[in-house]
Amino acid sequence: MAIEVGLNHDLAHLQADAPKLLNSAVEHSYVVHLVRDRSDGVQAATQYLTNCPVRSAYACLTAGSRLVELVGDASPRELV
Repeated sequence: MAIEVGLNHDLAHLQADAPKLLNSAVEHSYVVHLVRDRSDGVQAATQYLTNCPVRSAYACLTAGSRLVELVGDASPRELV
């Protein structure tokens, strides 16, 4: 198993994570994207993760909300 976890990484960084995981030829590979704020780059990052060649997940934690989304979910889920 291999997991690439990033906090507030930009799109270019995420795009570099998937090839590293694919090149390692590990059967179970994941990209996890954690965000502290919903800046402009978040939409591009989540769009990339939707089509990412490895399994991926996204979580956003701000002062007013806690959201988690497994890519492929219909919509983010509020954490209680």
